[in-house]
Amino acid sequence: MSLGGDGAARSSDVGRPARCRPEGSVDPMAPYWMLIQVMVACAAFALAFGALPAHDDTVRQVDLVVAACLVVACALLWLVLPRFRDDVGLDLAIAFGSVVAGYCTAEIDMQESQFLIGFGLVGLGVFTAYWRPLPRLIGHLVVMSLAYGIGVWLNPLLPTPTSYIVAILMIWGISLMVATLVQRLRAQAMFDSLTGVLNRRGLDVAVASIAANAARSGETITVGLIDLDGFKAYNDAHGHIAGDDLLVDLTAAWGHGLRGGDILARYGGDEFALVLPQTSRGDAVDVVCRLHAKHPTPWSVGFADWASGESLYEALSRADAELYRRKRNPDARSAQPEIS
Repeated sequence: MSLGGDGAARSSDVGRPARCRPEGSVDPMAPYWMLIQVMVACAAFALAFGALPAHDDTVRQVDLVVAACLVVACALLWLVLPRFRDDVGLDLAIAFGSVVAGYCTAEIDMQESQFLIGFGLVGLGVFTAYWRPLPRLIGHLVVMSLAYGIGVWLNPLLPTPTSYIVAILMIWGISLMVATLVQRLRAQAMFDSLTGVLNRRGLDVAVASIAANAARSGETITVGLIDLDGFKAYNDAHGHIAGDDLLVDLTAAWGHGLRGGDILARYGGDEFALVLPQTSRGDAVDVVCRLHAKHPTPWSVGFADWASGESLYEALSRADAELYRRKRNPDARSAQPEIS
């Protein structure tokens, strides 16, 4: 059932407090902190075993080398790697973990340890499946397979080649299964079930990289809020099922009028948010004209510049105020939208 109502009937909402960022939004640093914690734990174990008297000095040497490498990797994960664009730093850290696993496989002198390294790569694969897109996951699984395979080839402790094949099948099978489940759960969590466009949570995720890129490049981002005119009256006259159908048809039509990098999200009821990267005032007006031409349903829009250093919802709050100013002034509806 469609939510919301006539925008003009809600004009008293003008001046309402800025909407806060929803709880549960994704922290871009979350995968880095998680990987740092895992690496710190592994480095602590390696140091502990390296400090103990060992029957083989090679084992102590491997433990100390691994501990030192992991400490350096943690420092890079904290200070340097998050600065890379498109989370390439996270990919480098995952690849580094695969290389360390291959090094340990080649240097260790216990068969049980080689088995355990294979199980450890399953955990790294699951981490990658959760945080990285499928094409990069496939690339990382290839690197893991090669690193582990080279280590086993240089140090053949496994009883048969079948043992390596079983380990690789486990790494690939579990990782791909997790990736499939994560993709389905994210689709359910991030997209509006009625219209198929992004919901509020999906909007948070989608704009994270846009905001980061804009902060580095200084590019202009324009955000907007769209509210349908007379939607409550339409629902009352035609029924809520017809209102749902209208929203589905409208968002499908809008999808053909947006550019590749533009973002459309259902903000609530009959309200929709637009995020237009690298967009000036004139470009935003052009987008509005294209959307109006795609479907005859009347609607109003308010725009605002998304300034560097402020949250998306602060910018959307200004767009919200502009939207309802236009709702109160019928003459402003036919005028070009302003950018606040």
